[in-house]
Amino acid sequence: MDIHPLIIVGRVFFIYLALLVILRVTGRSTLSQLRPIDFITMLLMSETVGPALTAGDDSLWAGILAAFALCVASALTAWVSYRSRWFDHVIDGEAQVLIKHGRVVEEVLRKRHITDEALRTALHQSGVLSVSEVERAFIEPDG
Repeated sequence: MDIHPLIIVGRVFFIYLALLVILRVTGRSTLSQLRPIDFITMLLMSETVGPALTAGDDSLWAGILAAFALCVASALTAWVSYRSRWFDHVIDGEAQVLIKHGRVVEEVLRKRHITDEALRTALHQSGVLSVSEVERAFIEPDG
């Protein structure tokens, strides 16, 4: 199958952007914090969209072109994110106040799917015995 190179590049950029939106909407964790289900989802997602990147062209050159286009898309996203605060906010989100004046902001806890146990464990690992000891604590967009 001989697919025009611009079609492959266009498909790669479209799928890349679609996956960025999907991951942003569904939330994400840093690689070190991936749960097994997150890891499996990422692997299956790559298997699912892989054939769509090259429109079924499984030649060596189509694969190299698709990989190159993915690297360019990633570098371009990082560059635009660096240059535009708005774009960076859209892609990465922003830190949220999790504890304010010794009280947990329950809405943020629920929205970020953080259990009381996970919060207490994180506090204990930081040497804090009680939430009331904390004036202000933030949760970063990547967890």
